[in-house]
Amino acid sequence: ESEREDDIADQIPTARDGGSAGNAGATFQPNSAFPHGLAYSSVTGKLYNLNSGYGTLAVIDPLTNTIETRTPLKGYSNLFAVPGGEQSGHYLIARGADRKTDPNHVIAKIAVLDTVTQSVVDHLDLPDIYFSKYYFNAESTKLYMTTGNSGSPEQQANIKPDVLLVFDLTALPKLRLTQEIKTGPAGSVTFLVKDGITDLVFSSNAEAGSLVVIDGKSDEILETIAITEGASHARVWMLGGRA
Repeated sequence: ESEREDDIADQIPTARDGGSAGNAGATFQPNSAFPHGLAYSSVTGKLYNLNSGYGTLAVIDPLTNTIETRTPLKGYSNLFAVPGGEQSGHYLIARGADRKTDPNHVIAKIAVLDTVTQSVVDHLDLPDIYFSKYYFNAESTKLYMTTGNSGSPEQQANIKPDVLLVFDLTALPKLRLTQEIKTGPAGSVTFLVKDGITDLVFSSNAEAGSLVVIDGKSDEILETIAITEGASHARVWMLGGRA
C-alpha cells in the first residue's frame, strides 16, 4: 500500500519540474508522514499537526507557516483540540489503537497533550475498545466517543463495538472515564441543548435502527425508540437543537 502511495506521489508534478504546484517556487517530496489531525490552540496561537507515520507532533506558526518544533507522539492516529472559549486548545486529545501488543485484544489509546508545555500529561489504555467518532457536549465538559470493530478475528471476538464512552473534561489534565453506556453500535450522536445546558443525548443504534435517548446530566439511558427495523446503518441530526 505504501509503495503504491509513493508511486502516485512521484507522478504529481511540482514547481521544480515545471508542474502547476500551486505555490510558486515550492517543491513537494513524497514521504511517510501520514498527517492525520490538525488542531489550533487559542492559548498558544499555534497549529498542531499529528504526523502519525513519523510518530511526531509538529508545532506550526500559522503566520509564517513554519514548523517551530517537533514533539514525539507515537502510537496515535488522530488529534483534536478540547474547546472552551478563551482556553480553547489548551489541551489536545490524541487517540489511537494498538493491534500488535496482544493478539487477542485491541487496545484503545487516548492521551492529553498540554500545548503550553508541549508534553503528554496523562494517558489511558483501554482494552477491547476501538474509538470511532467523538463529540463534545454544549458546555465542553464531556467528551463522548463511539466505538467500532477492528482487528483480527481473535481480537474482534473480544472487542466492545456497542458502547458509548463518556469522559469528564472538568478533570483535565487528567483523563477520567466516567461512563460506558451500552447503546448498541452507534452511527452518530447529537444533543438537545436548553439554555446552554445539554438536556438530552441521542445515539443512533446503527444495527437495530433505533434511537437511544440519554440523560444529559447523569448519562443514564432514558428510553430506546424504534425508528426503522433492521437498518444496517443510521445517522441522527438535531435540527434546531437549542431550546
